Amino acid sequence: MKEKLEEIKKEGLKKIEHSSHVTELEEIRKELMGKKSELSQVLKSMSTLSDEEKRTIGMLATDIKTIFTNALQAKEEELISLMSVLVAGCGDDKYVQSVKNGTMYMAPNAPVGKAFNQYFNGSARSQSRDA
Repeated sequence: MKEKLEEIKKEGLKKIEHSSHVTELEEIRKELMGKKSELSQVLKSMSTLSDEEKRTIGMLATDIKTIFTNALQAKEEELISLMSVLVAGCGDDKYVQSVKNGTMYMAPNAPVGKAFNQYFNGSARSQSRDA
């Protein structure tokens, strides 16, 4: 069962890392920690374990939930920060239609500006991680 939990943790962190929208993160949160999640299924199957095993598996599951919660929060902050860089980098409000549900809708071929280029060339990312 420990191996199963470690696999759930590994796959969950991979999904979080590869997410690209705030709304996608909410779906991932439900998938990882909701009532129908693999983690919940493992916890439901603990009835056949000894008291010592229940304690060990329960602590590991709680740690995984905490890791997921922290990773989801950090990724959400990263995505919101990226959206801020994108919006700040646009320079001309006529090109930005809206930022809604974690997605930025722009006019086709809209110039995005210096902040956008700095972010994707790495200088803004390294500055934000140093802070």
